[in-house]
Amino acid sequence: MTEERKLFSEIALVGPALFFGAAFSEDELAARFAKMAPDTARDFLVLKTLTEVQKYGVAARRWESQKEKQNSDDSFDMLVLESFQVERVAWQRRLLEALVTLINFSTTNQNEYFAHFLAVQEYEREQHRASDECDFFGAKSELTKQRLSIFQCRVDEAHARLPILSACWYLKTGNLYKTATLRSQYLRALKLARPAEKTALGYTYQLSFSAASERLHFGVLDPPNKLKSDDREIDAFCGLLAIAILCRAHELCGVSPRGINRTLMQPENRDRPVSTLLASRVEVGDFVLIAGPHLAEVREIRKGQFGYESYRLEFLDTDAGPGLNEDWQPAPAVGIFMRRQELLGNLRTRLAEDTSGGLVFTNEDLHDATRKTVIEMWQIGLRAYFSRQMDNVGDT
Repeated sequence: MTEERKLFSEIALVGPALFFGAAFSEDELAARFAKMAPDTARDFLVLKTLTEVQKYGVAARRWESQKEKQNSDDSFDMLVLESFQVERVAWQRRLLEALVTLINFSTTNQNEYFAHFLAVQEYEREQHRASDECDFFGAKSELTKQRLSIFQCRVDEAHARLPILSACWYLKTGNLYKTATLRSQYLRALKLARPAEKTALGYTYQLSFSAASERLHFGVLDPPNKLKSDDREIDAFCGLLAIAILCRAHELCGVSPRGINRTLMQPENRDRPVSTLLASRVEVGDFVLIAGPHLAEVREIRKGQFGYESYRLEFLDTDAGPGLNEDWQPAPAVGIFMRRQELLGNLRTRLAEDTSGGLVFTNEDLHDATRKTVIEMWQIGLRAYFSRQMDNVGDT
């Protein structure tokens, strides 16, 4: 097991245990786990969530111990390793939902909201059972109707105890008995998330939950798996999710962290800046590449609600470009080709060294010169070079 993976699995196992010991005596802990009550609903949800984190830690240990026994040249052993990937993705998706829930509860951190949230979930579960009876057996029993009525009453009672009725972020708009979509909950959580939590959440819904869900669905046309790189990526996401869940659990319950949990909650570990993959990637005037490859100049920068950037690009290669003059592209789709300020700095240095002619160039002249130079370099040979590089990457 690599040191990073070992650290993540240890945190997932030890971190919740440290929380349990710091928060409750053994008798109190057993009582909190045993049953949800309106006045201990927050403890119940948080403790159950931390147990899920520990289950992930157990699974991570098992994957590594089994992986050491597998031969990557053996077809059956490869099937075993690929099955572990499916398990990893399932845990990533499960931990994502848990972190989204805890982050969103930071604005409704009162037992009444936790109790109502759990009551709505119970009612929805009963509704699904009732729908099964109708869909597969053609009728809904009276006993089922009675159970539904009981659970609906519990929702109504919990709703009546809420301090602010409109604060239920977990409800679907206009429906008191149905939870909001995970996508809407995710978007809300991302607005509240700290930088380290945004990294754990995968920055966007498509990159995180949708990607994990897609890999869990059956499909025989899935692209070939790159086991080693995929393992590392998913393990990193799961580890960061486990850490973020631990930190939010301490905050929600007001439990002073001990041991490794104290280190995890230090500001320098939680408030890292947004990744350069998403912001501060380029400046106006820089020359960039997007998939194709296509050459473009950055003309404008726009920052979204989560701090991520998009760039308005002017395409420069009219002969082999994408057929557009301009387009907005998200930061991850853009790669730096040449930085305008570096080119201007080099050009000014050369001009300063050659003073014999006494030539004077305006900033506009210098900008035009760098632009023409970059386009000429691209057309002469650099486009073909980058195209070959991309083809080679696709073949590996």
